[in-house]
Parts: sequence; C-alpha cells; structure tokens
Amino acid sequence: AEWSTESSRAEYMAIVSSASTAAWVIGSSITGVVRDIHPAAPSVFAVALYTIDAIIVLRFLPPTGLSVSEEEKKGGDTSSAEGKKRVEMASKVKPTKGSFWASFNRAFGNRAVAQFLSIKIGYGLVVRASMSMQDTWEMDRFGLRVGQLGNLRTVKSLLSITFQAFAAGRAIRYLGERKAFVLSLFLGLLGTLLDATLLNVFHYAVVCVPIKLVAGQLAFLALESLMLGLVPRSDIGAALGAVDVLSSVTGVLAPILSGVIIEYGGLVAMPLAAGTGYLVLVVLTLGLLPSGTATAQQHVLDKHDTAVAKKKDS
Repeated sequence: AEWSTESSRAEYMAIVSSASTAAWVIGSSITGVVRDIHPAAPSVFAVALYTIDAIIVLRFLPPTGLSVSEEEKKGGDTSSAEGKKRVEMASKVKPTKGSFWASFNRAFGNRAVAQFLSIKIGYGLVVRASMSMQDTWEMDRFGLRVGQLGNLRTVKSLLSITFQAFAAGRAIRYLGERKAFVLSLFLGLLGTLLDATLLNVFHYAVVCVPIKLVAGQLAFLALESLMLGLVPRSDIGAALGAVDVLSSVTGVLAPILSGVIIEYGGLVAMPLAAGTGYLVLVVLTLGLLPSGTATAQQHVLDKHDTAVAKKKDS
C-alpha cells in the first residue's frame, strides 16, 4: 500500500502472495531434508532465516509512513483525478495518534468500510467452512488415499503459485477490484456445482480445481486491495490488525458451521451449502458495494477541505 499506486497495487500484491506461497512449499520441502541431518536442524535453520530476514529489513526496507509512491512522484498516476487525490492525501493527512481502538474507530467509521467488512467476514466464513472439510470430502468423494491426496495438494500449490505470479494481479488491474470479486464469487459458485456433479478425480483435478483456485486467488487479492483502498493510509496498520482479529473469529466459527452442516446433511451437503453462501455473497456485494463508492481517503480529504474552508470563512 505504501509503495504502490491504485492501479498497480493488486498486481504487486499478487507477486508478494505468490512468493509467500512458493516460500511455504519450499520451506516444507527443506524441513524434510534437514530433519534427516539432525532433529533440531529445522529449528536452527529457521532461526538463521529469521536473523537474515531481520538484517535485510533493517538494512534495505525503507521506513513506512504516509508518503507518495515513486511512480506518483514521477507523475505516473497524478494525471488522473484519483492520482491527484492520493498526492493531496499524502501531504494533508497526518498519521493517527492514540490507542489502537482510536485508529480502529477512525478507519472503520466510514460506511463503505463497514459494508466491505461485513462482506469480507462473510466470504471468510463461507470459504473456511468449505475448506475445513475439503480433504475429508475429496477422500470420501473420490476414494483417494493419503498419497494421492498429497499429489492433489501439490497440483493445487503449483497452480496457485503460477496464477498468482502471472495472471491474478493483471486480471484485477484490468477488471477492477469489485468486478474481479464478483467474478470470483460466480467462479466459486461454478466450482461448487462441479463439486456436486463430477465423480472422476481426473476431471475434478483438470476442470474443477483450477476454477476454484482462480476464484480463491481473485477474491483474496481483490478483497485485500479493496481494503487498502478504502481505509486511510494513516490507519492501515490498525485496520489490518482488526481484520486479522475478525478473521481469527471466522476461523473458529467456520469448523463449527461445517460440522453442523455435515451433522444434518452429510458430506454431500457441503457443495450445496457453499453454493448457497456464494449466492448470498453475490447479492450482498452488488447491494452493499455499488460502483462509485467513495473511499475513506476521499472521505478524510473532503473533511479536511471542509475544515480548511470553514477556517478561511471565519
């Protein structure tokens, strides 16, 4: 958020996300190799990596703060009204002082942010509830063994990294966050329909898995980019922290919800329940996040301009 423009934010986030996914896969592989050397080797290796990371951050990463990106300084985005407002915000809005809750209240005091937050929590609940039993559902549906399930996970990881690195950010940049998120919901709905109909694991891996991965990656990046666009830059830290707390709550509620669904409908009911959730989210998104919703940055900027005008009049 600090070092990107509105137009490039989603693309840069996709690159970072793909790097994180790749690091997770590579890290798991390294753990298996170094564990053969000594049981404590993975821990020692992790501490060494943390130390190197800390040195890199302290040495090369510039301090954060409300600032204009290099692209904007060079005039890359300032030709548009959106770019000009970002430059004005960088010069006018001061970082929030006070407690975490003061920053939280300021960040989420905007109506558009509150509406977005309800959608983000709802999406997290739907996805986590369906994913919490995904392995069990796949093993039951296709009769997979543990080794075959591991191979399927590998395919998912490779597809996820590829899409994140080369397509997700560009797609969101072309479509815009709102359209990309709505598209991801329809793709998720299509994925649940395929879940309910496909009986062959090869067809599932070739057709359904890519669709669901594209849906998930588009939704994740679109929501994160919307989040950074709606919340004033001075309050992003507090807002992201609050969202993490709320996401943890959905992480607790999701397995309970999936357990209730399986208790009364069995594993076969999971695709139907997920599809219903996606439909509800489509309605909420189209209703609560209409095109042209004012961002919190614009809201703060307008308040600043109003205050300045009143001061001049007085």
